[in-house]
Amino acid sequence: MDPKVWRVLARELVTYPETVALATLLADDRFQQCLIADARGHAPYRLADLPVLLSAVARCVGRPWYREQLASEMSGPLFAWAYQCVRPPRRTGHGEQAMWAVAPAHRLRPLVDELAARMSVGAGGQTAEGKRRRGLNRQSDESFTAGLAHAGRYVREHGNLAVQKDTMVGSFRFGEWLHNVQTKAWALPPDRVRALTVLDPWWNVPWSVQWQRSYYRARDHAAVDGPPDAAAGFAGTAVLNGEWLYLQCTQYDALHPEQQRLLADIGVTAEAARTARPRRASMRARFETGLEHARAYFAEHGHLAVSGKGTVHEGLIRRLVQDGHALDALRGFPGFKAESALWLSHQCAVYGSLQRDQQCLLAGIGITAVAL
Repeated sequence: MDPKVWRVLARELVTYPETVALATLLADDRFQQCLIADARGHAPYRLADLPVLLSAVARCVGRPWYREQLASEMSGPLFAWAYQCVRPPRRTGHGEQAMWAVAPAHRLRPLVDELAARMSVGAGGQTAEGKRRRGLNRQSDESFTAGLAHAGRYVREHGNLAVQKDTMVGSFRFGEWLHNVQTKAWALPPDRVRALTVLDPWWNVPWSVQWQRSYYRARDHAAVDGPPDAAAGFAGTAVLNGEWLYLQCTQYDALHPEQQRLLADIGVTAEAARTARPRRASMRARFETGLEHARAYFAEHGHLAVSGKGTVHEGLIRRLVQDGHALDALRGFPGFKAESALWLSHQCAVYGSLQRDQQCLLAGIGITAVAL
């Protein structure tokens, strides 16, 4: 018998006990609950975000070094299983079935097919299996190659892949293409994941694109002026940047582990977040903001005889939009006063947690889930 065939059979025999042990671990309901708790409501960006899984798998197969080897994995069958296990809605109905579905890109060939491929060769020295695979995947390969080329062009111009869904690169609907790839990123072949990661390590973050763009603004500031001083109220930063950084500090413990790592890279560590103070606007900026509200209130009511100190004027931003001010989230809402721009950015960042009535009000001025 061909030695190559013996190698295939020996591999199957040697790995079978480990396969059974790993399947038993992953099927254990108590282990799944521990994994869900370890995720803290976040979808994993890489397996390092799920240390409970790494330790358990390493013990299961008796290979301690697996923990370090698997930590950086962002694709593959184990990552896909973990992603489906911990993401909401968790393990109910279709979600339970999806957890055990192996994406075509991650499936090993059945033993009988692999043996047949080793033993029989078609015309031109090419296996029949190889012909079948290329025929089925040619369209997908061409589509991905075209999209990847546009991704490279976008990165060369903008430095990252934090794009909105309606982003165009020439006549190519690049934002739509990238969104579709991100939706099924857990099922992608590892080589495609690596190709996109080379262009931008954060091409598929499990948080909002708006957060990522705000982070890039803060990162660019830190690269020029040094780490932001949280204890001093982020003095020296632009108002929008400083207020955004303070907001991250107030929500630091609830952030994704990878978001915390990104903030630590620019000097906002857990320790720094605990000392953070809100950014203080100048007296002139506060007066101008108040004056703008007063003008809008007067235009609406014809007077400034407010009923008391608790009176709040709402609708200022809606009036500005009606007067022709464009809402450009990508550029941080230029043309709006700092406090208004900050408020708009905050609504985008927390859009998913807003009440339906609040989302409807935002939709009235053009801010929707699709636009983010």
